[in-house]
Parts: sequence; structure tokens; C-alpha cells
Amino acid sequence: MFDEAIGSFEKAVEIKPDLASAFRNLGYAYQQKGLLDNAINNYQKAIKLNPDGRGLYILMGDVLTQQGRVPKADEYYQKAESMK
Repeated sequence: MFDEAIGSFEKAVEIKPDLASAFRNLGYAYQQKGLLDNAINNYQKAIKLNPDGRGLYILMGDVLTQQGRVPKADEYYQKAESMK
């Protein structure tokens, strides 16, 4: 299921490289498959395109936590909290 999603979202970001939600969804699909570095790369692109997207910072914090990078994850969670 996530393999199909990854293929679809990779096509979407090729067609529309300024669409933050496509990068977010691609990152999420990678995260669900356990490809955490790929997830981080795509979440970073989404954040660059949409720096006001609070949920993006939460997703980034989640994937960094999965990697055991808790201090870095906390930075993203704090950023999300400050955006309430």
C-alpha cells in the first residue's frame, strides 16, 4: 500500500515541486515504511515550502523521535507548540 503511495507522491512532486502537502504525504509514506531518512528529507522540503504548517513540525518531531534523536525532535515540538 505505501509503495503505491510513494510512487504516486513522487510523481506529484515532480509535476508540482512547490506543493508542500505532496512532500508531507511522501514523507509520511516513507515514515510508515521505516525509511526515516527519506521521510526527514521530504518533511524538510515541506517545511521549507510551508514554514507555517504546524503539523509538519510535529511530524518531523515524530520521525526524529523514532530515530532516537530526542533533543532535535524537541526543537521541532517546541516550534509547533509556539505556533498555537
